Amino acid sequence: MPTLNQGEFIERSIVSLVSQLTPEDIFVVVDGGSTDRTPAILEKYVNQITHIHVVPGSSQAQALEYGFTNHQAKFACYLNSDDLLLPGAVESALSILNQSEYSAVYSHRLFIDPQDGLQNTWVLPPHNSYLMKRWDYIPQETCFWRYDKMMQVGGINAELQFAVDYDLFVRLMQQGTFYRANEFWGAFRVHEDSKTQRQIGLGQKEVRAIQLRLGIKSKLWDRVLGGLLRRFVEWRASRWMQDKSFSAQHEDRVHKSVTADILLTPPPSSQ
Repeated sequence: MPTLNQGEFIERSIVSLVSQLTPEDIFVVVDGGSTDRTPAILEKYVNQITHIHVVPGSSQAQALEYGFTNHQAKFACYLNSDDLLLPGAVESALSILNQSEYSAVYSHRLFIDPQDGLQNTWVLPPHNSYLMKRWDYIPQETCFWRYDKMMQVGGINAELQFAVDYDLFVRLMQQGTFYRANEFWGAFRVHEDSKTQRQIGLGQKEVRAIQLRLGIKSKLWDRVLGGLLRRFVEWRASRWMQDKSFSAQHEDRVHKSVTADILLTPPPSSQ
């Protein structure tokens, strides 16, 4: 979990994650030098976090590169310190990976507001690498992948500022297979200080640069495909949000993810 001055949200992110971990799992936080409530919150959960590293001045990508380089595991994922993992996400994702040869798995996502209210959904079609290489649509907070596959394709690109996940996912897709689970594993928080809100222009520029570097070429009809994909995602979101039972169910899941009964017990094993 990379973080920097996310004291308003990080506790809810931590709770949503540690409530799903086993003693064998490794949970690493890399703090870029927070000056808000973050250090106090990390201290509160020190027994649930396997390793806490403070690396002043580190960017998100540098924090991720530091964490993944210094800690190895069979599977990997990362959760930004303002997003949430929904109940059952880890168990579902690892079950699929353990029973398949997929390089990575991901799901649909929820959008939530600063108060954890359900805003919208992001519902994707079954995975298609041609589409996902050209449009940055894979919900990062829902994605789990094989650690060895990540390292084989070069790990995290620490020079990026925005499209860190997209860059990794494209490289993984070039070497292996992905699977989109028809579930909701994560919630992306929309708020004024989020990187997505503040750096959308930089993100688009980085995506174009990544496509050029990795040889992702667009054809004339890709603009049409992109428009159809966007309309599909928006149509599915509208359908789901009109379903009151769906909204109630997932509002409850979000609530449970941030109010889990966390026992302040010894930390997970780092072995």
